[in-house]
Formats: sequence, structure tokens, C-alpha cells
Amino acid sequence: MDKANWVTTQLQVIEEESKDFSFSKVNLLKITSLEKLIKESPNFADNCNQCKSHLAELETMVHQVSKLDDSNVRQPYEKKFNEMRRHFQKEHGYFDPFHFVARWVLIFGLISAAIAMAISYLSHQMIISDFILIGTFIGITGGYLFGSFKDKKIRQAGKLI
Repeated sequence: MDKANWVTTQLQVIEEESKDFSFSKVNLLKITSLEKLIKESPNFADNCNQCKSHLAELETMVHQVSKLDDSNVRQPYEKKFNEMRRHFQKEHGYFDPFHFVARWVLIFGLISAAIAMAISYLSHQMIISDFILIGTFIGITGGYLFGSFKDKKIRQAGKLI
């Protein structure tokens, strides 16, 4: 199998199957992520048995794109798609856009809110909502900055799905 030819063929089929889709539907169905999986899977297929098995599944998924409005087709499609994305994340270091921003905003926000609540209680013997709001804002801002830095590294390395 010629990898470049296979990739080109699959991308053409996706383009044909999704030509009438709106921008929001393309985003909802994660068509660009599917295209990235198609482009990257052949690169790992020689050394990764799971990626090799994904090639056949990707071909089937590509032909299902136009039928994804049907929930009987979409549910197994999304399950398989998410399984492939998890594999790429775990085994090959590929991540969704804004993966780290989402993770670190939540973590920093919760931790800083808890710290602010503790400071409020220890200093005033009561919980003051202003402390929690300021602490949460600081945590969310810090999480966003830290996550953005990590996402930027992933983006520069070309490891986005």
C-alpha cells in the first residue's frame, strides 16, 4: 500500500462526503481531527499494530461521514474516533487543541478557590465571597497562561489532532 496515495484518496473522499456541510457541522463532527488521524496513522502503522488496525477502520469511518446525522451510525463512529484519539494521545503524544488550557484552568481555578476560602476563613473567621472570586480569577488566569504555554509547545511540535 502506498501511504501517500492512501492518504490522498481518503482525504478526497472526506472532501466529497462533507462538501455540503456547514462550518459548524464540520467542527461538530471533528472532520479536521479525522483528517489529521488519516494523515498520521500511516506514519506509525509499521511500528504500531493498533495504528495498523486503525487504517482499515479509518477507511470505513471516512465513508460514514455523510451518514453521521443518523444516530445509529454516529454513536459507533464517535466511540471508535475517541478510541483512536486516546491511543494517539497515550502512545504517540498527540493532543487536542487547547487540551492543556482546559485541564490547567480547571485545576488552578479549583485549587486557588480552595486556598482563598481557607485564607478568608483563617483571617476573618468567615468565608468571604470576594476572596473566593479573586482567588478563582487568579487561578484561572494562571492556569490559562500555564496551559497556553504547554499547548504552544505541542502546536510547535506538530502534535495536534
